[in-house]
Amino acid sequence: MGRKLTTKQVQTIRELYTSGKTYSEIKEALNLQLSNTTIVKYTRGLARQHPSQLTEEQIQVVRRMYRKGRTYEQIREITNASVRTILKYTKGIKRTGKRKYTYNPPVFKRNCDHCGKYYEGHRRRYCSHECYYEVNKENAVKRSQELRH
Repeated sequence: MGRKLTTKQVQTIRELYTSGKTYSEIKEALNLQLSNTTIVKYTRGLARQHPSQLTEEQIQVVRRMYRKGRTYEQIREITNASVRTILKYTKGIKRTGKRKYTYNPPVFKRNCDHCGKYYEGHRRRYCSHECYYEVNKENAVKRSQELRH
């Protein structure tokens, strides 16, 4: 058995817990070797402010930024809130601002599977629609001949 905590230490644990501190932060603040079970024992039944909760002001800022077209990532960087939290508070809100979509698919540099011509494309195997249809036409003829026999 370890030594007993003083009344002042127990009070400090309870105050830190209700202010939203984690078990690790509580242990560090008291500079004691405590188990999580000990902290739970002294904080059972106490209401706790969750560390990731946003104030009403912060929620309004998040909603305003979202309405103006900011991305979740931009809002996260500014407010330090998680994307899940931002999603929670922006659910059902319509955006009025313009958003920039910056997705650029990878460009592949390769030779056409049909004619061998060099081209740049996005996940295509053929340099043109003509090569694609020509190959598929050949395959369709082969398949129909196989089915007849």
